[in-house]
Amino acid sequence: MRWRRSILSVPLILVSISAQASILVKGEAKVRSGNDLTIKSVPFHLVTIDAFEPGQQCWGEASAVDCGARARKALQEIIAGGKVLCMSPGDGPGAEPARCFTRNGWAAQEMVRRGWALVRPDLTYQSEKKELCGLEAQAMRLKQGAWRYKFVLPYFFRGEKEKRPEQVSCGNAQVVLP
Repeated sequence: MRWRRSILSVPLILVSISAQASILVKGEAKVRSGNDLTIKSVPFHLVTIDAFEPGQQCWGEASAVDCGARARKALQEIIAGGKVLCMSPGDGPGAEPARCFTRNGWAAQEMVRRGWALVRPDLTYQSEKKELCGLEAQAMRLKQGAWRYKFVLPYFFRGEKEKRPEQVSCGNAQVVLP
């Protein structure tokens, strides 16, 4: 039932976001990382989530795994076999902060559900925060993706320090600092 509600809400999200978007691109996408992709030479960065960075390791009981590579592969699987629609306000240099959708729904939401991205409450609309943080908690309970391992929050892995852990995560992760 929860899944149906999420899929049914996609058209409403599209209508409200497209009214604000100044960049709207649809086409075959090339994945660059767990939350970066390119469509028709326009680079996009998925907002609301923080995927594991290229080369970012997670630690299991026996060994380390490349969570960054696995996040990239997860996004490739999510967008495989179809066109991707990305919408962005187009308000900054570099990769455009965007909401991207596949025929199966919202790409960022699926990355959280699969456990290869964490929700960034500080970059999420209040109306979406509860549902996305709920999906993150579910992925953690089910040990989806990176939730099978210990990891550093991607925000801190990148060396950023201005915010506290509770500002850059839903609070589901046990914080491990680099």
